[in-house]
Amino acid sequence: MTVRDKGGAAVAEFGISHYVANNGQDECWAYDVRDQSGIKGTGPFFRNSRTTAAAVTDGLSNTAFVGEHTSVSDKTWVGVVPGAEVCPNNPAQYPFTACDAAATLVLCHSGPAAAEPGVVHPPSFPTCHVCQMYAPWPGGNVLLGDGSVRFVSTSVNLNTWAALSSMNLGDLPGGY
Repeated sequence: MTVRDKGGAAVAEFGISHYVANNGQDECWAYDVRDQSGIKGTGPFFRNSRTTAAAVTDGLSNTAFVGEHTSVSDKTWVGVVPGAEVCPNNPAQYPFTACDAAATLVLCHSGPAAAEPGVVHPPSFPTCHVCQMYAPWPGGNVLLGDGSVRFVSTSVNLNTWAALSSMNLGDLPGGY
């Protein structure tokens, strides 16, 4: 895959991953890097994270670490490329999805984000944001912190999905 900047220039070439790491509920990449000193994801992966099992106070079996992501936009496990932009591969198919920040090469979020209060994006939600977990079927496989894999349906309760996406907010998920 070719990683491009906002002007469309190629900045790197990487292999594709079909999984993204969970940043939590908020999308910390939406904030200016200079203002991120106090911004941390509520999920296990965020800028310069060093998450330990002890930090996952909601419980490893109650926290999504990695989720499926295919076809909507290209992802990689290599890392974030400063200045890059991640866009939908087929913008005509997903007209409500705009290009997003470089962090979405490896990270996703569920919401509600500060910039989108009350909006939660369950796996494979039809608006197809490039920063959410997305699979080509109604839901997606999610790796929990305890190493188990679960299929989470698009119709999951939104509060349950937001709770699964956080690691230490005390918002334990119900059944899913």
